[in-house]
Amino acid sequence: MKVLEENTAAKNAAKNWKESRYVPSPLPGHWKSSLDKAIYEALLALGNNPSWDDVRSIIGLPKGCVPNEFCLECHSMVPVAVQFGEEPNYGLCICKACLIKALALLEERKP
Repeated sequence: MKVLEENTAAKNAAKNWKESRYVPSPLPGHWKSSLDKAIYEALLALGNNPSWDDVRSIIGLPKGCVPNEFCLECHSMVPVAVQFGEEPNYGLCICKACLIKALALLEERKP
């Protein structure tokens, strides 16, 4: 279980970029384009704790663009969620409002 938020997306940006833009092959260097490889290298150069603004500007996302997660309970895009489960399946993401509702349901069931 872990919290997904802006800094999570920033920290995983290089890994996620490579997973989406690198074509696995027996031979190394199979990027979809040289630009994709350059963006990956620029993301790596940000280090282990990049800011979302730096990631956003390297990838070319518009200012004000924030990473969002999909809450599987309320079906909304939210800026922060808790992820249940681990890679590679990732499990499910639930937002704070839905977690509060779930806790209230448990409280109603006092033994």
